[in-house]
Amino acid sequence: MRRPKFRNLRNVLLATALAAVVSYGADALVLHYRGDPHADVRVDKVYAMTNRYNVVEYSVSPPGIQRCMQSLFPHGGFPPCWYLNRHTMNFIRFG
Repeated sequence: MRRPKFRNLRNVLLATALAAVVSYGADALVLHYRGDPHADVRVDKVYAMTNRYNVVEYSVSPPGIQRCMQSLFPHGGFPPCWYLNRHTMNFIRFG
C-alpha cells in the first residue's frame, strides 16, 4: 500500500512541471506573434587577470552591444532583456 504523502508529493511535482511547460509555451507564443521581439543592450566587459605576483589586474574593453529577447525566458540563444538590463557588466577571469 502506498503512503498518501508520496502521492501528494508526486502530484505537486507534476503540477509544477506542467506549470513550467505551459508558461514557457505561452511565452514562446507571445514572442512569435510580437512584431520585433529583439532589443540591443550595451554591455561592458571587464577582464581580470592574475599576474605572476598573484595580484589581480583589471582591463576594461570598449562597451559592446548584446542582443536580447523581450520575453520572460531565454529563446533562440538570446537572454531575456529583463535579465540583461540588470547584468550589464561582464567579468571574465583569466588565470
